[in-house]
This record gives sequence, C-alpha cells and structure tokens, in this order.
Amino acid sequence: MRGITIVVVFALSLGACSFKKDSDKSSPAAQQDVLQTLQNEQEKQAANGNLNDKNVAVKFTEDEPGYYIMHITWPSNIFRVKLQINNRSQQIFTRVSSYEEKVENKRKFKIVLTSTDQIGSDVSSLEINKAAPTDYFVQGDQDLEANLNIEANRVFFDSTSRLNLNGFTLSISTNYLFMANKNVGSDIFATSANIISNIPNTAAKDLSQLIGSSIAIKAAHAEGLLRVALVGADGINGRNGSDLEKAQGITRDRNPALAGANGADGKLGIIGHACSRANIDSGCQGAEALSCVKKPENGLDGKQGPAGIDGENGSDGGNSGSLSLVIDDSKNFSVEIGQHVGRPGKGGVGGAGFPGGVGGKAGSFPGEPCIRANDGKEGAPGIAGKNGADGQPGKTGTILTGSVKTTIKDI
Repeated sequence: MRGITIVVVFALSLGACSFKKDSDKSSPAAQQDVLQTLQNEQEKQAANGNLNDKNVAVKFTEDEPGYYIMHITWPSNIFRVKLQINNRSQQIFTRVSSYEEKVENKRKFKIVLTSTDQIGSDVSSLEINKAAPTDYFVQGDQDLEANLNIEANRVFFDSTSRLNLNGFTLSISTNYLFMANKNVGSDIFATSANIISNIPNTAAKDLSQLIGSSIAIKAAHAEGLLRVALVGADGINGRNGSDLEKAQGITRDRNPALAGANGADGKLGIIGHACSRANIDSGCQGAEALSCVKKPENGLDGKQGPAGIDGENGSDGGNSGSLSLVIDDSKNFSVEIGQHVGRPGKGGVGGAGFPGGVGGKAGSFPGEPCIRANDGKEGAPGIAGKNGADGQPGKTGTILTGSVKTTIKDI
C-alpha cells in the first residue's frame, strides 16, 4: 500500500507543480499542497464510501420450491466493494452495486462488505447476518404426536400429502400456500384428504383426543384445492368389571366372614340298669344300652357373596373438530370439507358376582344311634355387576372459511 501511495503522491506532485509557476518543484510548500490535495480526495471518497444498514440491503425473492435468490445491494457511488459470505473467499466488485446468488431455504448467512477508495484503502465495513426464508413441505403420510405450528414463507402440500393430526392442533401461518393436485385414488373422502383430524372408525387413545382437532390456516396467498376431513375419534369403550377387578388388585377368594357356622357335635349316653341278684332268676336282662343324648347339628349355609364390579361407562364419541381459514388472496384457491363425528364408546360388562361363603361343617358324629348331620351349603354367588352405560355421539365443530370457495363432502 505504501508503494502505491508514493506513486500517487508523485503523480499528483507533478500536476500540482505545473500549476505553481512561481514555486520550485522540490520546495516544501509544494509538497505540502500535494499532500493536502490527496487528503481532501480521500476524505471525499470516504464520505461516498460509507456502508451502513440504511444503504445496504439483503433481500430474498422466491425461486423454485426450497430455494431463493439472495440479492445484496449497496450504493452505486462506492468505487469498490469487497464481499465475503460465510467466510468464503472474498470477492471484489468495482463500479458494481449488487450481487445475487441462488440459496437454499432456511440457510443462514454472515455477510461482510468492505468499501475501499480508488487508492485501495478501506473506508468502512459492515456485517449483516441474515437467514433465507423458510419453506415447509408436507409430503406423504405424516402422523402428529404433538401440536404442530407451522410458520413459513411458503408451505407446499404435494400430491401424496396426508397430514393425520390424531386429534392434535394444527396452525399454519404463511405468505404462500400451494396445493398440488391430489392423487385421490379412492372415492372415500377421508382417504383423499390433505388434512385429516382422525382416522375414521378408530377409537381414541385417551380422553384428550376426543376434544377434536383445531385447524387454523392463515395465508396471504393460496393456490389449488385443499381437502380437509374433520373426523371425530370413536369413544373409548368402558372397561368390564372383570378388568377393573384386575386393575384394582381384587381377588375372588371367598370371604371368611361369609362362612356358615359349624354345627354342634353330637353326644352319646348310656340307658338301662343292672339286674339285682334276686331278679336274675326271673330273666332280667340287665345290660346297659347307648343312647344319642345330643344329635349332631347341621352346619349353617354360607352367606351370599358380594355383587360383581359394575362395568365402566363408555365415553362419548369424539368431536369432529373445527376449521378456520383466513386467506387474503383466494381467487385460485378452494376447499372441500367433510365432517364425521365419533361413535360413542360401549359400556363395559358388569363383573360376575363374588363367591358366597363356605358352608359350616356338620357337628361331629359320635356313633349310632345318633344320625349323621350335614355340612352347610356354600353361599350363593353375588349378583352380577351392572353394565356400564354407552356414551353419546360426538359433536360437530365450527367451520369458518370466509370468502374461500367451499364445498361440503360426505364421509
């Protein structure tokens, strides 16, 4: 840089001396004039070469899906600009005031511009950090496992797209919404829909899925045909009483408190008398005989067992969900909507009654002439639990499409 400066100073010195007829070329005053002239020129160029966020712009324009054209512009009165993007090799532009290149969506850029004067000295430098706009693609089958919020410059649904919400919420905010022609392949609307809140005739996994999906789409511009199937999940069937027993750790062992009482034991006694010597000759039989002094008692019957566990009520069917469309420019856009509420869940079957108590044991048999007693009978099982009630069908949600051409379809 010092060598260049010397050459310029020498050239300017010659010019300056040609206009100073009364001065010696080598005089200190003449050299001072040349230096002052050079300083004034550099200050002028510096004023014209200042880069700032007001006179430098980085903008992106849409290209094919997934790509943008990045445009970088700076003042035309700047003689030379050095441009470096993401630490790539530096590019130098002379008497040019713009640069552009094709870039991928969402890519981040660190842009450094440095202006120089005609001598080659740096005048100012500016760093700008920018990211290309985002494009979002819906391709093939996608199953949500959580709420989805899409914020993108452009959103593309391709011809194979089907976004299954599984009852979750979907929000789309975009400048451009593009719908490719759907490969229908079926007369069933739910199968051909771009967005479906739930698969028809499929039970909800949990109660939260029964609330119904909320779909909100806001776009400045939209093109193509959007198909939305608002389908409520089927209600959840109630659990059977037997299933609830297992879940609660209840066993079917007989309850000792329900057992019948044991019967009292029987008892023998002796009857008759011994013959006296005086009566022997008269034929006295004097032998003693056993007698059943106390009959053994029967055991008591066991008590009836408890009633079975009631079946659980089925849940109501799922709501179809709601749809809100706010499209500023919809002249080339339309929507087809189908609604189907979820079927109610079935009530669970009541559990079988629990076993009755065991019958009491018969009193012990002491021997003849007593008669044996009987054990008590087992208690009757409890009555069956009540069946759970069936739920109610789901409800239809609200549909708000504004000025968008709307067709309601059967599902």
